[in-house]
Amino acid sequence: DDASFLNAWLHQPVYKSVKAGRVAMILRALEDAEHDRRREDVVVRGELTVEHVMPQSWEANWPLPADCSDPVESEATRERLIHTFGNLTLLTQELNSAVSNAAYASRRPEITRQSALRLNAYFQTVDAWDEAAIRLRGQRLFEVALRLWPYGPASAERLVPQAVPGPVPST
Repeated sequence: DDASFLNAWLHQPVYKSVKAGRVAMILRALEDAEHDRRREDVVVRGELTVEHVMPQSWEANWPLPADCSDPVESEATRERLIHTFGNLTLLTQELNSAVSNAAYASRRPEITRQSALRLNAYFQTVDAWDEAAIRLRGQRLFEVALRLWPYGPASAERLVPQAVPGPVPST
C-alpha cells in the first residue's frame, strides 16, 4: 500500500538492494514526470550515471555533526540514508567524476551549473546537505513517485509529513 511504499522509499537503501540500472530508470522516470508544458524538453545525448549527492566515501569531507550524542548510531543512519532516493541523482559520467567525493560546497555549484535536469535544479536552493536534507528531498521525490505509481485510495497529501525537522532550502 502507499504507506509501505512511503516507508520503503524513505528508508530502504535502494542503491544497495537494487541494480544501478534500475535505480537510474526510476530516477529518469521522476525526471520525466517533472516536465510539463512550461518547461523545455531536455534531450540527454550521453549516458547518465547514478550519483550519491553525499558520497559513499563521505568520511573525509562530510564529518558527522559535532553535537551528535551517539556517533555509532549517527554513522549507521548516514550509511543507510546515503543509499536512499533522497540522496541519489543522475549526472553524466564526466560530471560525476569531476565532483567525486568533494564537500557539498564544491559539488553543488558544479552540479547546478552543469546539469540541465530538474532533479538537479532542486539543489539551486539547498545550501547544506545532511541527513535532514536527504529526508526532505526523499519526501519530495516520493510525491512525484506516488503520482507515477499510485496504489489504492491513500494520497500523498495524507502520507507525506508537512513539517520536516532540519534545514529548509533557502529561497
